[in-house]
Amino acid sequence: SAQTQLYQLDIGGERQDFNKIELVNVKTTLSIRNPEALGNALNIDLSGISPWSTRGVLSTRANTLTYRASGTLGNTTSSTVLNGFLKDGKPHFTGKMEIPVLHLKDFGFGRDSVQNADMPVSSRRDKNYIFSRELMDLGILKRFNLDFDLLIDQVESYDELSIDSINGKISILDGKLGVSPLKMVFEGGQMDIRFNIDANGVPSYSLNVSGDDIVLGPLMAQVQNDVPITGYSNVDMDLHARGKSPHELVSSLNGNLSIGLENAKIPSRYVELLSVDVFGWAFSATRKKETFTDLNCVIVAFDVTDGKLDSRTLIADGPDLTVAGHIKLDLEAETMNILLIPKQKRRIFSSIEPVKIRGPIMDPKVEAVPVKAAIQEVGAMALLPTVVIPVRLIGKLWSLLDDGDEPGQGCASLETLTESAEKQLQK
Repeated sequence: SAQTQLYQLDIGGERQDFNKIELVNVKTTLSIRNPEALGNALNIDLSGISPWSTRGVLSTRANTLTYRASGTLGNTTSSTVLNGFLKDGKPHFTGKMEIPVLHLKDFGFGRDSVQNADMPVSSRRDKNYIFSRELMDLGILKRFNLDFDLLIDQVESYDELSIDSINGKISILDGKLGVSPLKMVFEGGQMDIRFNIDANGVPSYSLNVSGDDIVLGPLMAQVQNDVPITGYSNVDMDLHARGKSPHELVSSLNGNLSIGLENAKIPSRYVELLSVDVFGWAFSATRKKETFTDLNCVIVAFDVTDGKLDSRTLIADGPDLTVAGHIKLDLEAETMNILLIPKQKRRIFSSIEPVKIRGPIMDPKVEAVPVKAAIQEVGAMALLPTVVIPVRLIGKLWSLLDDGDEPGQGCASLETLTESAEKQLQK
């Protein structure tokens, strides 16, 4: 046993011989009363993590190993079973972890995490780039094979149910990691995540995400519980990349990405805090005295080719204003070129000038541009009383957004206005 100010560890066991089959049981108990202090000693940020303890039994019999344990992290309890054996000289592990209720605050997500936390200056800013050039070591994926199930019945944030359940399977086989699928069920919606890494040769990555009617409020509460954000989000993502460093990965990124928000209410003070805001500047310019920014519908859809994101659809629609435009992001060069055209409802031209945001992502420049120049860049459809959104351009995302909202709710009004605008183009 060992006891320090940082942790307490107890190990004890027995060895038996049943019919010449050796059985070894090792009992272990480990508790960390102050994770933050341990993190300081190891130069790891563990602030906000609740006290942790685990009690288990490690058994070996012949060529197999079994570990059964129960643990607590604050109010979060878990049970784990892990079996191991050798096959062709390589360790193979199978098992599962079950968590009845996972409390996000036990993992450092809290009400005051945004307000009170010191915001350290990222070292990468000193290097004048966002994506690290350092090589990532994936050698551990080649050292063993794994087949592991994760079962979480509920996820709560300050006693408010955030996620109904999380079920996922994690596998590692001959240097290939797979998470397929990780299913998250929300009240009225769900999200499926599939993630793969092939560490053989030049590492390759793939990520597929599909989310439908994800409630924003309880999820945002994990960061700051007093943020009264309401609404629903939808996402459709299919991305893949190859590379040995984060910069190589984003430079080779390909696929598509679509995000939609419906019936969202966001505190204006948080929108205005963004150094480069895609939509908030326009809404706050017309409603500076409002506490909240209402967004009936936001749709952003990107094509991604060799690290370059090009928006095929970009629109934010609120009660008084619609903002459309175009976004180009070059992740390899870490630059952006964004054009936004605001339109007041029932007017062809808004009193707010179009805005262009361009330059390095870390330090872009924002400037107003003439209306005619903006229209020439975006296209003639900007002249219409509303912005045309060809449904075919956002593909699967539209099927997630088109969920039976009444006219004037969510993205339903955009579909009606789009049909009307397209008819005007055909005249």
